[in-house]
Amino acid sequence: MSQKLSVVLDSSPLITMCTAKVKNEPIIYALLNHADLTVTERVVQEVILHHDKSDVRIARPLMTSGQITASPAPATPLISDFYQISETDCGVIRLGLTMPERITIIDDKEEYLIACRYNLRPLFLLDLLVLLATSYGLDKGTARDMVQSTAKRYSPAYVAHTQFMLR
Repeated sequence: MSQKLSVVLDSSPLITMCTAKVKNEPIIYALLNHADLTVTERVVQEVILHHDKSDVRIARPLMTSGQITASPAPATPLISDFYQISETDCGVIRLGLTMPERITIIDDKEEYLIACRYNLRPLFLLDLLVLLATSYGLDKGTARDMVQSTAKRYSPAYVAHTQFMLR
């Protein structure tokens, strides 16, 4: 198996990874074979501690077992001085900036653009699936199934283009 990709996740991709299924299994289980996942402590609070939904029932044990790690977000830069996004989103961008060896996964378009303004080069979850399939050993057929299972969260054009990249 290839080396694992190190990833920083925002809450939305984490939730999607826990709720989208392929062969009746949340896709996060297969992705953990190809990626080391890190979230901010605020993502933990937002997703894990305040909800009692299916995604939490999947994510909580992965967090407590250390399969998903949590890191504190740095206090700077003060992104919210310029942009009206949540502190959770700011923290994900700041953590991504301090961990340039990791790929930051952001699915919120506004947050994505703001991250780019800070010279972070995030990816959407769909792009992560392509990267894992082309460079980190994820089976392309499985990746295509994962894309299809997440399709309701993305525009049809993003889904079609991602499926094309996975041919």
